[in-house]
Amino acid sequence: MNKTKMEILKTYIEANVAPILVAGVKTSDIKGAVVIPANCPDAELTSHWVGAEERPPAWFVQLTNQAAKFLVIDGIDTIKPAAQVKFLEILTHRQVASAWKLPADCVIILTANKITPKTINEEVYAVVAHVEE
Repeated sequence: MNKTKMEILKTYIEANVAPILVAGVKTSDIKGAVVIPANCPDAELTSHWVGAEERPPAWFVQLTNQAAKFLVIDGIDTIKPAAQVKFLEILTHRQVASAWKLPADCVIILTANKITPKTINEEVYAVVAHVEE
């Protein structure tokens, strides 16, 4: 990613007003991020029950318990656009299972190898800021 694109990405991160879709960034470049692979099972995006208690997904607990608040959805373009809608609640409402809000300072980043109309769902594309190579 060139210097200009990195500056745009940095500006988006500092503003934190929308999730960020970025091409050409590796998750290892985002230090301290909680990473959800795009091809994760749907069950990893919802709550689960332990006895009579509803609990958030493990990644949510990890995110809320660490200093760096980066949530990375890795490889969004590796799953079919129709399957990408499973992330819309997180992207549009910044919450999980309608019960747990993401921390206000959490930056949501979606990584992709290539951003094209064929690889990114239209609804997902509409709610993110994008930095393309």
